[in-house]
Amino acid sequence: MDSPSPLPSLIRKKRDGERLEDAEIRGFVRGVTEGTAQQGQIGAMLMAIRLRGMDAGETLALTRAMATSGRALAWPPAWHGLVVDKHSTGGVGDKVSLALAPALAACGCKVPMISGRGLGHTGGTLDKLEAIPGFRVSLSPEEMRSALERVGCCIVGQSEELAPADRVLYGLRDVTATVDSVPLITASILSKKAAEQLSALVLDVKFGSAALYPTQDSARELARSLVEVGTQLGIRTVAVLSRMDQPLGWAVGNSLEVLEALECLDGGGPPDLRQLVTVLGGVLLWQCGKAAGAAQGRELLGRALDDGSARSIFEAMLGAQGVPHDTAHRLCSGTPAQRRQLLGTAKICEELPALQEGWVQEVRALPLAQVLHGLGAGRSRAGDPVDPLVGAELLVGAGQHLRAGEPWLRVHHEGTLGEGGRRALQDALCLGPEPPRDPPPLVAETITPPSPPAVPVPAAPARPHRGESPGTEPGTGAGVGQRSPRRDAASPAPLPPPVPPPVPPAVPPLCHPLCQRPPSQPLTAGAVPPGRSEPPRLPLWQRAAVAGAVAGLAGAGWLYLRREKERRLRQRRLRDLRALALGQADFQLQDTSGAPRSRADLLGRWVLLYFGFTHCPDVCPEELEKLCRAVELLEAVPGLPPVQPLFITVDPARDDAAALGRYLRDFHPRLQGLTGTAEQVRAAAGAFRVYVSAGPPDPDGDYVVDHSVLTFLLGPDGLVRDCYGRSRTAEELAKSVRGHMESYEPLPPG
Repeated sequence: MDSPSPLPSLIRKKRDGERLEDAEIRGFVRGVTEGTAQQGQIGAMLMAIRLRGMDAGETLALTRAMATSGRALAWPPAWHGLVVDKHSTGGVGDKVSLALAPALAACGCKVPMISGRGLGHTGGTLDKLEAIPGFRVSLSPEEMRSALERVGCCIVGQSEELAPADRVLYGLRDVTATVDSVPLITASILSKKAAEQLSALVLDVKFGSAALYPTQDSARELARSLVEVGTQLGIRTVAVLSRMDQPLGWAVGNSLEVLEALECLDGGGPPDLRQLVTVLGGVLLWQCGKAAGAAQGRELLGRALDDGSARSIFEAMLGAQGVPHDTAHRLCSGTPAQRRQLLGTAKICEELPALQEGWVQEVRALPLAQVLHGLGAGRSRAGDPVDPLVGAELLVGAGQHLRAGEPWLRVHHEGTLGEGGRRALQDALCLGPEPPRDPPPLVAETITPPSPPAVPVPAAPARPHRGESPGTEPGTGAGVGQRSPRRDAASPAPLPPPVPPPVPPAVPPLCHPLCQRPPSQPLTAGAVPPGRSEPPRLPLWQRAAVAGAVAGLAGAGWLYLRREKERRLRQRRLRDLRALALGQADFQLQDTSGAPRSRADLLGRWVLLYFGFTHCPDVCPEELEKLCRAVELLEAVPGLPPVQPLFITVDPARDDAAALGRYLRDFHPRLQGLTGTAEQVRAAAGAFRVYVSAGPPDPDGDYVVDHSVLTFLLGPDGLVRDCYGRSRTAEELAKSVRGHMESYEPLPPG
């Protein structure tokens, strides 16, 4: 047994930069676990470690001591090599674990995921799951094993039995400003993973303006520490470095992120979320032998998301962790509106308009997260409660064009957002006069043991703008936020073996006469170097001809580059539209004659679609008049295909077929109206991510329906090609539609 050393002397020793022995580290961890160390002493030691650091041996000793401070899990021999887990260093909008754990289980892995709560401005997986009514994050080891046997995965917090020392230190790091210490992060993450008795582990180490580490170099330092210590603990460990400057996905906030994770489990959701889920899962399937390589692993993960098997596992996991069966089923199988109703909504849903016109360069994650933290979405001290309903939905992304007054963010809060918070949120939106350049890839590096060089990810799967081609309108506000595709779902290439860095070519000798002239022969302007005769000069007319030819070639090159850029933008937009699949869910409604209508009836023609209600006093009739005026302008252009104007009600209780027919007949002779049951209308609105909320009735029983004010343009292939807010005039709308018609390219299969 180690002889205890007084804790103040250990603090002093580390404060002065000395190395702690293994026995001294075990003594400190024992004091933390047994409660003999005071919180002030623990905080002082954490700060000393943060300022003075730890070498690799100290970090390994701290990790082992924390891992053995409690009970280690034990698994059946049949699970050998299949027990895997993932850990993220934390980001804004990071809900990867909610989709990844059940997807891995659907592929045959066992996933005992031990997660944490929100730390600083970053969200916590446990906080997100606790937004689901009845979900239990505290399971005993026996309950965890039972869940893995029946379901294949569970997501739990640190119990008093598993790594109890880390449970104490994790809660204190946030309030002692020691969150970013590499040794403390390494020990915190890997102590839990060592107690899980894992076979393989993948680490998502984030860097950027909203991550713990702002630069890729600093994140690489942590990643290498994690991979080195994890390997020494006997776990096959790989680290992935991913960027965290913008939120991951479109939703930030606990309940909103649960909804977005369910979209991913439906086979949809934001492309960048799906990319990260499949990249991390692909590495794990490769590491545990379920796939021949990371690329094949990504395909298997994607298949589990697309065929519904991952969602079924998620539903079973909810039931195994305390969620009532009916609640779990309705949450996983319901419509977006039903899911939102189950989780609840904040008192106020407020859309922020753009203060000026411009191209979206980025939406910065840090100021967004800081404001939401102040509204109750995060905690400042360990044990503080969080409000699961507070959050925000991005309505735009990089590469979109915004007009002044158009909404770009939807904020959910309890009435506590003041003018200072609104100003801070507006600072998160970065606009510019020109479209942004292609952003760097979401996944930057993959680091594998034993301490190999970082393997850069090829630039081909760069994360594209979440935006439109030039001249288009930004995405919409709706359900979970209609907007352009977030990022390309492309994944990095399979992990190649470490390659030694290329040897730079030898520097050639300085053989040019200019480099060999003696100091006694200074070279003056216009002088000819020794040994050379002056070249003959061309006649003036020949020089003018050459200059003209060069200028012509430069102009032609510029035009070519411009056309090539526009072509790439169109191709990227087609890929993004395929990834977004907006409006692709089928719906069943009735027209004003009572005939059934579905999405199939919209295929093969251009459609201008508006969601509204007949009792609207001003906005809806104004928007319909504008829509119909744009249709008339397009009808006057010879050779253009006809455009079908279409109105779908968001108030089916009052807008039956007869009421719609009476209301629409004065707008345009070809204007069609669709209605249905409340559930059918919700499904149609949800397919286009249109936000709908009926207000309270007045004494006369009248009420107003709050909804997204947007007009959608659908192409003959049924895809949403553009959307238009209230600021667009009928002339501008017609011009944009005509441009889409002239440059129309059907979406290729795939």
